[in-house]
Amino acid sequence: MAVYATSCNPAILIWARKCSGHNIQEIAAKLNKPVEIIEKWETGEAQPTYGQLEKLAYDIYKRPLALFFFPDVPEELDIKESFRTIPDFEIEDLSADTLFALRYARSLQLSLDELGADENQREKNIINDIALSVDDEIKESANKIREYLDIDISQQISWRTMEDALKEWRDSVQDVGIYVFKRSFKQKGISGFCLDGSKYPIIFLNNGNSKSRQIFSIAHELAHLLLHNNHISKTKDYYLTSAIDVDHSIEQFCNRVAAELIVPTDSIQQYLTNNFDEKDINDISQKFKVSREVILRKFYDHGYISRDDYRFFTDKWISEFENMTRGRGGNYYATQATYLGSKYLRLVFNRYYDGKITLEEAADYLSVKSSSFFGLEEYALKS
Repeated sequence: MAVYATSCNPAILIWARKCSGHNIQEIAAKLNKPVEIIEKWETGEAQPTYGQLEKLAYDIYKRPLALFFFPDVPEELDIKESFRTIPDFEIEDLSADTLFALRYARSLQLSLDELGADENQREKNIINDIALSVDDEIKESANKIREYLDIDISQQISWRTMEDALKEWRDSVQDVGIYVFKRSFKQKGISGFCLDGSKYPIIFLNNGNSKSRQIFSIAHELAHLLLHNNHISKTKDYYLTSAIDVDHSIEQFCNRVAAELIVPTDSIQQYLTNNFDEKDINDISQKFKVSREVILRKFYDHGYISRDDYRFFTDKWISEFENMTRGRGGNYYATQATYLGSKYLRLVFNRYYDGKITLEEAADYLSVKSSSFFGLEEYALKS
């Protein structure tokens, strides 16, 4: 027997269709339904089944299913208005997949609010307790953040793998009030982004990047959030950005704070010399569990490598990683658990078992089908 989405908001059905650029006739054709049926869904005279709504949400409108059960039409993210530090030509270059990711991120902020995530927040909230300015001293800013995150350099060196390091950095940032999500971006060169403007600031990472690069992305986006910026980062803009005017100073500041945060210069000073090769860079990066680009940047900042050589090596390493990972598949549950993160998963699971949300609502918050909910939970508990 078909289960109908009786709580679906018809106003959001209309809004989502218009935002997607489709008319009712096109939606009817895609669903192989009479136009009159789609019209009744949008007036509230009838409701789609969950299966039909899933097809509308995921395949056609590219929206999270939970969005269609919100009481009000959400405020759509105005990209140009929200990302003022990014030049217009960069905004216009964003692909449909990246734009969808930004919308999805905004819906996750709304979901966190609906789920009452602040009930589980610790007393420490880094956004409330630390504010940065581009005029601040880099080392002092980075030290302040590291102390707040409670990560010392000896602890960092003791981490066994880069994967362990990424988990530690992610957990530390989430423990102080910022949710960190992931996805694999289809647009080549996107490293991630951050969204402020909510009591639930979030960071999104490109899971297609190396673990070490994702670590830098966390630090970089965190710096932007502490400046109260929304920001979108591109892989090759991390250190030698082409941004102009005030954007240049903001990006350079966040790059330098991020690099100093994840590998303090005082801890690496003994390795800085003219006499080094690519293997030395690799060994140092493995010791501190950071990317080779971060270490190479230290050498560049101290005048031990030229700008052209810096670009050569960073482009080379990015290309090597892309070739190495091309065509890899993955486990569905592992992917979803990685994307959403343990903190968000625990929040949704707890709300479900506390009886505050239904199974269907819990699945919606996780952007999975109801039939996949318990499989995802089982995997998350094992990991």
